[in-house]
Amino acid sequence: MNPFANRAIPLSGPASDIIAVTPSDVTDLEDVAIALYVETGGTLSLETVGGR
Repeated sequence: MNPFANRAIPLSGPASDIIAVTPSDVTDLEDVAIALYVETGGTLSLETVGGR
């Protein structure tokens, strides 16, 4: 599900549709994210909607 599919949200705009993210090496996010805010150190890896 992509809640941003029909909206043009500026990257400098206020946050909306906030959800908690639980770290996982095997589980994908349920929703497409336009941005992530990371509060702790560590390694972040991601896969784009296009599969990259």
